[in-house]
Amino acid sequence: MKVNTCEGTRRISGLHNFEMAEAANGTVVETKQEKEVKKLVEPDTTGDAPTEAEKETKVGDAVSKVAEGGDAEPKVEEEELGEPTELEKKIIKQIEYYFGDMNLPRDRFLQEQVKLEDGWVPMETMVKFNRLKQLSSDQKEICLALKKSDSGLLEVDVDALKVRRCPDVKMPKLTEERKKELLVRTVYAKGFPLESSLDDIIVFFESYGPTENVFMRRDPGRRFKGSCFAVFKEKDAAAVFLKDDKKFQDMELNRESKNDFYKRKNSERKLKSVDDEQKRRDIQEVRIEAEKKRFKESVTLGAILHLTNFSKETEQPDVKNYFQDFGEIAWVDFEKGDQEAWVRFKGANSAVEALEKTKEKYGGKIEINKTEQEVKVLEGDEELEHWKRIFKDQADRRERYKKFGNYGKKRGPPWGKRGSKSKKPRLQGNDSDNEMSGGESGDDTEEKGML
Repeated sequence: MKVNTCEGTRRISGLHNFEMAEAANGTVVETKQEKEVKKLVEPDTTGDAPTEAEKETKVGDAVSKVAEGGDAEPKVEEEELGEPTELEKKIIKQIEYYFGDMNLPRDRFLQEQVKLEDGWVPMETMVKFNRLKQLSSDQKEICLALKKSDSGLLEVDVDALKVRRCPDVKMPKLTEERKKELLVRTVYAKGFPLESSLDDIIVFFESYGPTENVFMRRDPGRRFKGSCFAVFKEKDAAAVFLKDDKKFQDMELNRESKNDFYKRKNSERKLKSVDDEQKRRDIQEVRIEAEKKRFKESVTLGAILHLTNFSKETEQPDVKNYFQDFGEIAWVDFEKGDQEAWVRFKGANSAVEALEKTKEKYGGKIEINKTEQEVKVLEGDEELEHWKRIFKDQADRRERYKKFGNYGKKRGPPWGKRGSKSKKPRLQGNDSDNEMSGGESGDDTEEKGML
């Protein structure tokens, strides 16, 4: 026999079984129902003996009468349990929450438990749940409370050792319609004192109507943030809550529907994203300026002349010889056939001084191999970009040197055998054995060009 609170009755099985059970002392015991059935099916000794078919029909009719309460002794009513106490109401609400539509679909542990024994979960497992354990760990007390529930959601076994969600109460599917319906019944409230208890908050929300779930929002450190979501059982209760302005412990609350909460949060995230992007750009600009400043401090400014418009016959020595009397040259970046050249002097502002002296000597014109050049001293970003290119070229050559080593003595160059068609023109100035040595401080032979 099982107590089924989802039907509100006690199930009586075995009324059709006329065999009497043996008691522990070996005597035979009959239940009241069996006695009544036996009276109804006793044969009539004054008439002819009934056939087997008549017996089966008579037995079936007798069982039906006993089950329905006809002609038999009245059915034993369930024990009057009375109204649940305040503690029992909390126990009922908590366990119905565990097995309810809101929690069970997302509670992995409880889902595993209900799969083990046709939905039944032992009470010894249930009393380990923190919220329930805070209310009571007495299994009998918990079962008695559940028997007083009139929701029809839960079922307690006859031994008061197990509980399950009533099989007749199906779990709703999370369809789009279901999502919309939940959204209408869900509200958001902010402004609760940080020391508030869940019980006090539930009592506050349920002053507007029964709830299915109350969720306290917490930060990553599990500290209450002062805001909650509540799912009412009826959308009308949610609507009343949103229109009301009742305080919680003298604290005013900001109220909105969950749908409005999502809209507001999405808008805030977009604005925050724009702000974050602007902050990121500002930080990037500051970083670029700082890097530019450090870079300026690491290079020699005002030291590079840029020349354009050369004749096809002009070679590197022509350019170098033209300026060598006006300043100490560190490097000339030019090859025959190029239309532009860069002449780098040693020392800050040395290119400015060299250009002034050159113009003074040659009457304001810069003319190499009977061709007048356009000349300027590199400044600002243009000057810094050229220095970046210089450093990159130096780094590339150092990498090639590490990879191929001193390729000029024994093995041929990496681009082909000596004497092949792919022969690379040799640099003027120092020989190739010294091409990768030195650096900006004194020895500039690593760069393309001529000393």
